Amino acid sequence: MKKSMVPFLYKLFGLFILVAVIPLIVIGTFLYGFSFRMLQNTVREQVDEHMSQVEDQLNVLGKDYAEMLEVLGQDKQIRQVLSKQLNSEDCYNDIYEKIFLLLTGKKSKPSIYILNSEGNVCFATNQFPKTYIRGDRQPNWGIFRKAYEAHGKMVLYSQNFLDSQGDYVVLSVAKAIFDRQNQCIGYIVLDIHRASMVEALSPALNNLNMDVALFDKYFYTIARLQDYYEDEKVLNKQYKDKISDKEKGSWVEIMKGKKYLITFRHHLIYPFILMTKVPLDIVDNNMAFVRKILVWGSLLSFISCFIISLLLARHIANPIGVLVKGMEQVEQGDFDVQVDLQRRDEIGMLGYSFNIMVKKLKYLVDHLLEKKERLKTAEIKLLQAQINPHFLYNTLDSIKWLAKMHGVEDISIMATSLAKLLRSSIDHHQEFVTVEDSMAWIDSYLSIQQIRYDHRFRVQIDIEEHLQLHKIPKLILQPVVENAIIHGLENMENEGLLIIRGYVKEDQVIFEVMDNGVGMEKEMLSKIYQQSTSKDHIGLYNVHRRIQLYYGEEYGLHLESEKQIGTKVILTLPLEGGNKNA
Repeated sequence: MKKSMVPFLYKLFGLFILVAVIPLIVIGTFLYGFSFRMLQNTVREQVDEHMSQVEDQLNVLGKDYAEMLEVLGQDKQIRQVLSKQLNSEDCYNDIYEKIFLLLTGKKSKPSIYILNSEGNVCFATNQFPKTYIRGDRQPNWGIFRKAYEAHGKMVLYSQNFLDSQGDYVVLSVAKAIFDRQNQCIGYIVLDIHRASMVEALSPALNNLNMDVALFDKYFYTIARLQDYYEDEKVLNKQYKDKISDKEKGSWVEIMKGKKYLITFRHHLIYPFILMTKVPLDIVDNNMAFVRKILVWGSLLSFISCFIISLLLARHIANPIGVLVKGMEQVEQGDFDVQVDLQRRDEIGMLGYSFNIMVKKLKYLVDHLLEKKERLKTAEIKLLQAQINPHFLYNTLDSIKWLAKMHGVEDISIMATSLAKLLRSSIDHHQEFVTVEDSMAWIDSYLSIQQIRYDHRFRVQIDIEEHLQLHKIPKLILQPVVENAIIHGLENMENEGLLIIRGYVKEDQVIFEVMDNGVGMEKEMLSKIYQQSTSKDHIGLYNVHRRIQLYYGEEYGLHLESEKQIGTKVILTLPLEGGNKNA
């Protein structure tokens, strides 16, 4: 029973739609976010630019006031009047003419007051405000104390009162005048009107509908553009906490359901805090326009993608449907079917290959029985060509008994040992053997070698009893023993000694093969581990690599040798891994 199938056309069409819609969503989201950030950054840049203009205006005002104080403070007649060396009436016109010339051409024309050290007004451009007058008329409080403590430097002092002309005074600058004996002889005070400070903030007026406010270091309002007659006396506490420990910054805040960008900056020269509040309506309005463009653009793109995807899906899926019908006919046993796809692309090549495949399939079916017969014949010939291993064993057994009959014991022993070696070598069923079987193989090998070398070396074997049933890789010890005889003991004039030991150390199985032969130099020892191409000692290299392939890089061979003393080969195998059943 066939499972219900979803047509390839639908899958392909759905995939095309998905491929088209995902980029639309990703790109639309990216463009929307990018536009939003760009608009916000544009607003921030405009705010920063206007705040920099305001700072420049404040710097110009501060410089003008400092120059006024310096010029008046250094005037010889004013100093003589303050030190009571000259009567103010004698130079009244001269002083006022100088003040008039000093204020000419200035955008900001502050009220100027020149007082002696007792607090008496010597010269004034306006009626002296009562807020400066106390009962003792001594200028030892407020702005006067601050100016005295500044010792000749300009000081700023926040104010909030109406002068005699009905103008709001929001800031005063003052300077104490000292004689050559460093005694205070008087004060110069400039009262700055709110209009002057508002004019300094006016560069920030633009299409952003920005509200700009100026505060002193105690967060008292000095001037503000909007809500001119409704200035808050002190900055809100929630704002104080945000701006008190930072030089500048900004954040977005919602007020009465509307979003505003709040920006602040501490003046680098004067103890002022400049703060702006900009409604983000322009950003929201522009983002609404961006959303409308994105929605309509996405809709039109989706419709276009829908039509194109449907046409492409049909163009690809219809020929595949023809191929599917052809395959169904082949499945029913019709090997004469051919498809006609008039296309010059991969699908056309697929149809061409399908036609060739059907022809070849028909040919294969027609010749299947013949091939089976040929295969059977080949198998029979292969079996007939195989040599029965028992024939070799029987031949070696005949040699053994023939040697015994003629009294040649050495030939009998060699034939018996060779038969054992042959039997073990052609047994491919087991990859791992017990230590007991491996040592039996080595015993047969040593019997042949003892006869070959006329018993010129002795053999000592010491294998711990509990290791006899432990399994190790097949033929892992024989190459090491062979290497010890051929390269160590073969050329000795004295009697040789071959020692084979096996024991357990911690979680490892250790085999040691030692000889008292000619030994090797250190250079040869280092080359043995790279003997992949040399014929000398290649057996040791192969054993080392086999162990590492079976158990890992931490296991293998370790050689110790000294020239004319002998060689020790140490095989290290894992105790746990050796108990596997191969």
